[in-house]
Amino acid sequence: MLHEMGFETGVDLERVIEAARAAQNILGRPLGSHVLTAGPVEWQRG
Repeated sequence: MLHEMGFETGVDLERVIEAARAAQNILGRPLGSHVLTAGPVEWQRG
């Protein structure tokens, strides 16, 4: 959410998503990760 609002967090969201996908693959089951469900949102400002 902070990333989408333009705040710099120092967190690389794409890398977090990659890590969550890798964890799912290693465990062999879906995780309850909301970042994988929602992913980053691209807002269009008018």
